[in-house]
Amino acid sequence: MPAQIFIVDVGAGSTDFALLTVAQPRNQKGLVINTHKQAGVDKGVLMWDNGLRALLRNRLIETAGVTSGQPAFKLLNAKLNLSLRTLKERVIASEDGYPIDVNPVLTTPIRITREELESSKPVQDALSTIRDGFKKYDSE
Repeated sequence: MPAQIFIVDVGAGSTDFALLTVAQPRNQKGLVINTHKQAGVDKGVLMWDNGLRALLRNRLIETAGVTSGQPAFKLLNAKLNLSLRTLKERVIASEDGYPIDVNPVLTTPIRITREELESSKPVQDALSTIRDGFKKYDSE
């Protein structure tokens, strides 16, 4: 004691964080909690969804020359929206990538790795925003 605690709450559309100090005053019962900094940014779990979409879109453009306006891509996009959470969880949990069915655009699945998802532009942009937000509130 005292202990500093950094709390991050990643929600569906936002991320909130706080830096706290917890101490036990001498000769007193209980704990005293002081909030040093707290903030939120407009980024959350959605960044992983956007990262996975961007990776698949870019891979389809490279592999099949498909564009987002084509009917097959629109059908695939609707199908992905229904299973995006499950796909994202499987990619994150996989050790060597997870094959994603991209029919009707391609008959061969596209394998996406966790490292690719973590380094995708949407995820990196969101993490950068979170870091910048914390630095801003840390310097105050």
